[in-house]
Amino acid sequence: METIKIVYVDDKHDSYLEKYLSTVSVPNDNVSVLYDEVVFNSSKRYEDFLQDEKITSANIIYFDSYLFENDSVEGSKITGEEMIMVVKKRYPFIKTFLITQNDLDDKIDYIRKYRSRLDGDDSKSFYDKELYPSFENAVKQIITYRESVKKFNENSSWESVLKEKVNNSLNGDDRYSDLTKEDIDELVRILQGVQDELDV
Repeated sequence: METIKIVYVDDKHDSYLEKYLSTVSVPNDNVSVLYDEVVFNSSKRYEDFLQDEKITSANIIYFDSYLFENDSVEGSKITGEEMIMVVKKRYPFIKTFLITQNDLDDKIDYIRKYRSRLDGDDSKSFYDKELYPSFENAVKQIITYRESVKKFNENSSWESVLKEKVNNSLNGDDRYSDLTKEDIDELVRILQGVQDELDV
């Protein structure tokens, strides 16, 4: 059984999105989806957030565009876009999505936020269209990547220390950061090759 952990991060959780994410599933009996949420507020430092077990163990994270007002810098805000950049650097194997009412460019994966006043009364149909396709695709990528990692672990050509670093990163351990660029490039090449074989 494969388990996919999704986390919704917001300062004030939206009830429509919360309801959708807490019940979302995939049409595969071998995949279960676990939902959790993190309330992001000004009493938390961003470093505390990055070390939260709910975050480090997540496979998919949905961030609201505006997370909270930063009391330490007058008039400043930490945005979902900024936190996604930080999470991607610290935990490169977590899929991240931004929930926003604004249209953005293609540099970040974003999902339109449901607004009953403009989008009608059926929030489930709205998110089935706006959110579910990217969610289903992310689940497929995660499962395929896990298969790639199994092949990687079985490959005796790789040093055990490098394998440990990669697996730690997959499990939310940011000690991954001391891998060299050459290590990462080679790892991406190997995993892409394994994925291509799985797709055949």
